[in-house]
Amino acid sequence: MLLTEKVVIVTGVGGGLGAGIAAVCSREGAQVVVADIREEAARTVAESLPGDALAVHCDVGSAAPPSLAPISSPTAG
Repeated sequence: MLLTEKVVIVTGVGGGLGAGIAAVCSREGAQVVVADIREEAARTVAESLPGDALAVHCDVGSAAPPSLAPISSPTAG
């Protein structure tokens, strides 16, 4: 497993490409933070992944997108 003990943040998971990237990262052992402007879409993808995943709402197109670093910590609740 190439990504064991790694945290990967994937934005735009509501579309096919982002969901596919999240799935590959999860299969390779990463903890995956799945982010999308459509929170329900992010939640659906997170629930479909085989490993640890966290769904978050995130608009990377906004003038000041939120920082995802604090929530991507493996110790974050």
